[in-house]
Amino acid sequence: MMNRLNRIIKKLADEQHPDGSFGRFHTENTKLKQRISTTQAATWLMYENSLTRENDICNKTCLYMERLINDISLWPDNWEKNKWFKPAVPFFVASSLSLFGSDDEKYDYICRIWIEILISAFETGEYSKEQINTTAKSLIGVEIDGSYIGLQSLYNLALYAFNAGKIPVVTQRIYLKWLHHYDGVITYTKIRPNSLSTNSEKNRVISLLERFAGFEDEFRPANVIDFR
Repeated sequence: MMNRLNRIIKKLADEQHPDGSFGRFHTENTKLKQRISTTQAATWLMYENSLTRENDICNKTCLYMERLINDISLWPDNWEKNKWFKPAVPFFVASSLSLFGSDDEKYDYICRIWIEILISAFETGEYSKEQINTTAKSLIGVEIDGSYIGLQSLYNLALYAFNAGKIPVVTQRIYLKWLHHYDGVITYTKIRPNSLSTNSEKNRVISLLERFAGFEDEFRPANVIDFR
């Protein structure tokens, strides 16, 4: 009998396109019947089943993302008509690549920009809407406070979690504290980090939060229920 991991690998292999993608990258094409809705969805499935670039399917997807991040004209989705979408496209790709790692120079460049944005947001020791918007406007052309690519987004969390070694420890700790007390959901999930509520996506979020310095101190004090 085929075990669960083998079934997932077969599912990925059956759905993967020759170029390494799974069709659209970020936004599902609801006119198509497919078991894996987007390339991003496939990357999360790979990540949550511990696939790495040593796996041929995973590596093929990573190579596709590296091509895409260097040539955004290959973007397979419709182009959304909002001011954040232009910087969001390479950011979404870099965030997904972060789950598996990359030595690509463009990937490294995008990560460095977003890390600079994060550090600037907490320069004073607490979150500054004015500072993050000033820095983001300078580096990526738009203000991002409260947007779907603001610091509360799942994709920001993933990019930062897998590049935590490049982020000052003090910034990591302040970021975790800010997330913990953020009065809303992590964008692209239903998780509310200030309530420790449980749902089907909690392990995804926790697996990222755990990569930051100070996770135990911030999220597991004696008077807080363990939310695994």
